[in-house]
Amino acid sequence: MRSNRKTALINTAIAVVILVISFTTVMLVGIGDAYKNHPQFLVDRVVAQGQIMQNSLQTYLNAGLPLEQFSGFASLSQSILDTDLDIQQVQVVNVNGQETFNLNRQGFSRNDTNYIPTPSIGKQDIYMLEENKTDYRVKLPLKNKFEQVGDILVTLTKQAVTDDINESFRFVWVVGVALIAVFFALAIRIYLSIGQYNAKWLDFSFSFTYLILAAAVMLALTFLYSGGIQGKTQGLMLSLGSRLNAPIQLNLDFEDLTGITETLESYQDFNPEISYIAVRSSNQTLYEAGARGEESQQVGGFFEYEVALPSQNPETPEYGMVVKTPKDILYRRLWRSVKNFLSLFIASAFLSTMFLNLLKLFTRKPDVNTIEYEVFQMKLIEPYYFILSFVDGLSISFLPQYLNGIADASQVDIHLVPTLFTTYFLGWALAMLPATSWVNRYGCKPVLLWSGLLTGLVALAMAGVQNFWAMYLIRALAGAGQGILTVAVQSYILEVVSPQRKTQGNDLMVFDFFAARLSSVAIGALLSIYLGIQGVFLVGAVVGLSALIYLQGLIPQILPGAATTQTVTDLNQQDGAVSSIPQNTSSLLQSLTSVFRDLKFIKTIFLIGLPYRAVFTGVTVFALPLLLSRQQFGQEDIGQIMMFYAAGVLLSSAATSRYVDRIGNIRFVLVFGCVASGIGLFLMGLVSASTIWQENFPILTVILLACGVSLLGIGHGSINAPSLTYITETDVAKRLGQATTGSIYRLLERAGQIMGPILIGQLLFFYREDFIALSWVGLASIVFGILFWSEFRKGSQKSESPS
Repeated sequence: MRSNRKTALINTAIAVVILVISFTTVMLVGIGDAYKNHPQFLVDRVVAQGQIMQNSLQTYLNAGLPLEQFSGFASLSQSILDTDLDIQQVQVVNVNGQETFNLNRQGFSRNDTNYIPTPSIGKQDIYMLEENKTDYRVKLPLKNKFEQVGDILVTLTKQAVTDDINESFRFVWVVGVALIAVFFALAIRIYLSIGQYNAKWLDFSFSFTYLILAAAVMLALTFLYSGGIQGKTQGLMLSLGSRLNAPIQLNLDFEDLTGITETLESYQDFNPEISYIAVRSSNQTLYEAGARGEESQQVGGFFEYEVALPSQNPETPEYGMVVKTPKDILYRRLWRSVKNFLSLFIASAFLSTMFLNLLKLFTRKPDVNTIEYEVFQMKLIEPYYFILSFVDGLSISFLPQYLNGIADASQVDIHLVPTLFTTYFLGWALAMLPATSWVNRYGCKPVLLWSGLLTGLVALAMAGVQNFWAMYLIRALAGAGQGILTVAVQSYILEVVSPQRKTQGNDLMVFDFFAARLSSVAIGALLSIYLGIQGVFLVGAVVGLSALIYLQGLIPQILPGAATTQTVTDLNQQDGAVSSIPQNTSSLLQSLTSVFRDLKFIKTIFLIGLPYRAVFTGVTVFALPLLLSRQQFGQEDIGQIMMFYAAGVLLSSAATSRYVDRIGNIRFVLVFGCVASGIGLFLMGLVSASTIWQENFPILTVILLACGVSLLGIGHGSINAPSLTYITETDVAKRLGQATTGSIYRLLERAGQIMGPILIGQLLFFYREDFIALSWVGLASIVFGILFWSEFRKGSQKSESPS
């Protein structure tokens, strides 16, 4: 009993630690997203306040009067300070930077005046944002009829951002601690009462707790962003109310004043999200600007804000102000912010799935020489493979742009950039051949170690090297690291599991590779905003090299044995089947001669395999991120769009595998993959034409991209697995063996993977980097699919196995 309790406590402790890691991941993603987006809302509020002063000053300057003689600075700046407690200082400086006017909050110190531009926030044509260690500073230009004569500087403390985020996330921490405590109680009860590991109960408890925590983070972000968006309107309302309240305090009648309507209209001009603004007295509208009549009465479609304009004189009428903003504007801005977290949540969910798998591994180690022990050993490799694939994919969303920048800095023609991607995949393919011999000679663990070292060191080199020509060596080593990893992981799985379990190993590799890619695209895009591109590579280096600790401590040494020569068809879905490639030149040439005498093999490699690989590397790895960047998509948007590809592959891989196993019509699946890929590429190409309809349908571009990238992923997922199975049913496979034929097919496919970036790069050059180039690639994919179908339609029943 005491032993059972000790084991239960240990298992529960492991489960809680993994949940805490998952919870921390979600919290960091949520807080990171908040620090990215919330400053923009506060800056928008400050800009709106500053534009009020800017409007007044420029009216004065356009009259030909000198800046230093403006007399209204004190009242305008004081109203800004009174209505926005986060603003610390308002200044006016001349064109030489010399201070003309200044009003700051009591206690504000200007110890650090070393401000630098903040490129991630700001609209250069309207304002510029600068920052130092403690503050943001908004700079609004002042111009007369002929030139710029100065700037308005409004200083906002960064502590305001931190305070707002801490306030919003305080309840999340409370909910998190409470849920972790509940999970602890549930987990220990599961282990004690059931007496054995029960995956379903523990999985359900872990997943449910994780989802509740994620929902709490989402709720916190929603309230934070909603308050930030509405805060701009409320700040403007209070600022205007402060200005309108001044004559009331002097017992002046509004009817004796002029320019109020013009003032309301100027507020609305500078803030288009304000649809209606009015001054009222006893439910009677005195002055108004914006929507009128029935539109202004549709309260359900508007957020309505009211503020009283009190007077100390009881005989003065009661005045008030009403401001309305359409709800759909807030919802659109809120969605733009929250969708970033949603994509990051999906990415972190895959990380948490990996943690959950670790939980299931270490809470109950099965007995040796059992089926469960085979699965245990197989899944030990999963975190290592996931992490190294994750590190390699962190740069997907920005790598083409980054390499373009290095080419510019090195004064090299940017049309050479596609050759760097070719070098990467060439290194991948070439490294796979000796890696097989290394596994046979040294075992799996040393080769896994070399791949991890290479991946981590390449990330370090990517962060530090800025020479274009040196990038050829670095990108070749990056590809080699992934090629070696693929071989070593496959060999490990072939060694530790029986033939009946090799399909599970295949599914594990497919899932982990694309799940890692999906996660890394989103997280890498986010980190590039906060840490810079070099920072992303440094993070990748730390994570990749840290994976070596896991490898050394938990993954056993697997010595070479008979499994490395077993058939690869059981691993046919994975990217790099390499077993049984002929080891000497004479045998390899003989095998190549044999496969190229088989018409079915030739048509499959040239109409299916090579085009698929060329599109994969040329479009998804090289062209698409570059084209999206040219369309002014942000890094996080590019990452989110690229996630659709990995999601499409994951969905279709599982579905097509079941379809092929049940129906057996592999040829139809391959044709479907070609056509789906082609339609997806054609839809992406329509982005060029979608600009015509952007004014009326601004979301059309995003819809076309999301659908197109998803279809491309679905198509490629339908080709990746069945194509190798189809090849192993050819006549030449019966003579050479399924393993050798399949391995040669995968090796030949690498030619398409290597040439893809160069071919697509030339097409982009011809079409001046326009999306329309992708439509021609899509058309070619559809034509290849039709040719493949028509070629084998006659007599297909005889040539294809029903299963």
